[in-house]
Amino acid sequence: MIKRFGDPEAFNRELRVYRLGLPCCPKMLDYGKENWLIIQFIDGFPYVDARRSIDYCLLGKTIAGFHNATRAKDQVLCHIDNNPKNILLKTGQYYLIDFEDSEMAAPETDLSHLVLFWLGIIDPREIEPAFKAFISGYRSLAPLNPELWLHALEHSRQRFVQRREAHAKPIHASLQKPEILFHTFALD
Repeated sequence: MIKRFGDPEAFNRELRVYRLGLPCCPKMLDYGKENWLIIQFIDGFPYVDARRSIDYCLLGKTIAGFHNATRAKDQVLCHIDNNPKNILLKTGQYYLIDFEDSEMAAPETDLSHLVLFWLGIIDPREIEPAFKAFISGYRSLAPLNPELWLHALEHSRQRFVQRREAHAKPIHASLQKPEILFHTFALD
């Protein structure tokens, strides 16, 4: 798959990730200084399309592996644009794609944004157990800071609401009630 970039910074962010050669990312086959990449095509589908067969623990481990590859003190390379179409599922493996917005930040920033996408996509009765399995998988390989988690969750909530409003997309009721959100996505 050929990917061209109009923004040289976005190209450099994406190139940085593919140079790592992580198993959770497509392989980079070639690139050019004219801001293009050729990457392996992953013939998968957005993981949330699997609905009932999502392995949240494995998803947590996959993202922990991605974060651990660049961990420097309390910062990791964060995907940042981890909406469901950027996490593909293929034969029981998760692949992360589209790293134009990636940046070094606290892992809590990346994870809090990811779980907010679950609102309105996943059955409300399944969100809390999904979150617990996801966090358990993540924490089996990487640490999380509970205090930073609360701050990141609130920041992601605000950013999520602003972006949804800017694109005239519906806003899930839980995003309007932080106390419910913090209970649902509480770290134990």
